[in-house]
Amino acid sequence: MVKGTVIFLAFVVAPYVLWLGLLAVSRWSFVRFRPTLRWMRILRFLGWAIGILLSVVALAQDRFPVYGLACFALSGGLFFPERWVKRLFVTDGVSGK
Repeated sequence: MVKGTVIFLAFVVAPYVLWLGLLAVSRWSFVRFRPTLRWMRILRFLGWAIGILLSVVALAQDRFPVYGLACFALSGGLFFPERWVKRLFVTDGVSGK
């Protein structure tokens, strides 16, 4: 059970580490962040889909779905850096930023 807890905590912390990395890159160099939005959306969707799959399999085996919940945490946590990148670096042409 300790292995599952460590993996769960790693998946919970991973989006914030990504966010910190994006912040560091944005401070020290000029990088276009629009392509990263597509990859973050893909990762969020894959995390959600894999989380459902792992949860169903674990529940079918009468086990607690630790890995499925970890994928849900990763998927939900990626929302915050995605929103930050959208707000600060992507202009949509309508708002006039």
